[in-house]
Parts: sequence; C-alpha cells; structure tokens
Amino acid sequence: QRGLSATAAAELTPTAQNVFQGKAVKPISCSNFLCPLTTFRSLRLMQRPIDQNVITLLSAAVDHRRNRVYVIGRLTPHIAVLDGVTEEWISVIDSFFPFEDIKKKLFLDPIANYLYLIDLTNQQLKRMDLSSGEIIGPVILPEGNGIAAVDSLRGRLYLLSKKPPYLTVFDGKSLNHLITSNELPATVSAAAYYEKTDTLY
Repeated sequence: QRGLSATAAAELTPTAQNVFQGKAVKPISCSNFLCPLTTFRSLRLMQRPIDQNVITLLSAAVDHRRNRVYVIGRLTPHIAVLDGVTEEWISVIDSFFPFEDIKKKLFLDPIANYLYLIDLTNQQLKRMDLSSGEIIGPVILPEGNGIAAVDSLRGRLYLLSKKPPYLTVFDGKSLNHLITSNELPATVSAAAYYEKTDTLY
C-alpha cells in the first residue's frame, strides 16, 4: 500500500471536494485494499498536503533497513523523504539536478546507505552518501542506460541498456567503470539483484 500511495498520488490529488486540477472527479469507491482511496486514507493524506515530489512522481527508492522512502519528481531537483513508520514527510534532500523538466531515477544501497541518482535526459549518474551528504559524479553514461540494479554484497551498480553496451558495471562507491558486456539481450526492461542466490534477474 505504501508503494502504491505515491503512484496513486501522482495521478490524483485527493481533496474533500473531489477536485483535481480545478475539475470535478468521480469519487473512488471500491472494496479492494489496493484501491487508491483506501491507500490515501491509510496514509491520512486527506488531512495533510501532499509533497510536490509525489504529485509529479518519477521515481522512488525504498530503504527497508531504516524504513525510509525516497521520492523525486519531474519538475524539482529535491528528493522528499518519507518515514515508513510514522508515514510523515521528514526531510528534503537537494539532488543538485537542474530545475528542468528532466527524467530521473533513484536506486538505493541500504547497506552502504548510498542513493544513486540517474539523469535519463542528460545520461548522467551520481552517487549520494546519505550518512555524510557527500556526492560523487556526475559520470556520463552510455546512451540508452536507465535500468539499474544494486548489488549491496559487492558494492556494485549494474546498469542495463537497450543499446550496446547492454550491461555496464560501476563501483558503487567511486563510480569507477569496471565492466561492460554485450551478452545480455537488448530487450531487458527491468532488473533486480538477489543476494541470497547471487543472481541478477
């Protein structure tokens, strides 16, 4: 439900009058626990403003160890931080992206407490140490990159592309380029690393 709340909020800003962008909308009513209205109520968003990052949500990254959710919107360089326990917005982090309409993605290494920021418009990668605030980068990415998976076990960031090289591996701390490979298919649309079996899906 928490994961869907941000997605649902990106499509509909709820108010007591059921108005979105000045237009009346039909009230949502359903019994499914994944219903957007149920999700909004669970987060009590009817009673408090929604962060602008959520309204224009592009990407979110979850830190299961610290119970934090990091979200970033399309029209802002700021990353909003949601406390997963209290379900309150607790802080805003400057990503130092430009104030432009650019596509962005967030990926998180919960063990190192690193947040990886990808600028898909300008093909750039940065790494933020959430403990110290240190930012490394930007590093220029090969064209077409934007699908990523974090290997916390080795401290690696795997970037996949629909254009060669299809796989690029970066050192998670320094962002040094380690490996490129064309052995993966060009049709990959999502990726995840599973530590228990040391497998990249």
